Amino acid sequence: MKKALVLMLLLPSLMWLGMLAPIVHGPTTMILDWARYGSLITAAPVSSWWDDLTTGTRYHLSSWVDNGDGHLSGSDEIDLTDPAETVSWWHIDWYDDPGMRMQVTSLIVYPEFPLGMVMEIGLLVAVAYFGFKKVAIKPQR
Repeated sequence: MKKALVLMLLLPSLMWLGMLAPIVHGPTTMILDWARYGSLITAAPVSSWWDDLTTGTRYHLSSWVDNGDGHLSGSDEIDLTDPAETVSWWHIDWYDDPGMRMQVTSLIVYPEFPLGMVMEIGLLVAVAYFGFKKVAIKPQR
């Protein structure tokens, strides 16, 4: 019974910490150059290819959230997919239209299924295992 009590007291705080732990994908900042592969339409940049000038890694622009001006530009948010098919989320700092080059900074994101969810499930399992034992309650007189 003491184990169940410890788990019930400890796991919610661990769950809270796990849910607030940010995950940053990729490097902090990188400069991308259009890969000259396929076509680039700045009003619909999804599915364009971009090369990181530092590492030479080629990224696929897999989704785009416009800032309201109708074309790829600064303050837009994009998803980039690397060769390992890992998706990372980026904010465009600046975009140079004639040079077709942009600087992006990684966004801090919170996972959809954070570690806290695992701990919450663990708490439910612990309560189910330890909590359903029959406990005799003596009436007070």
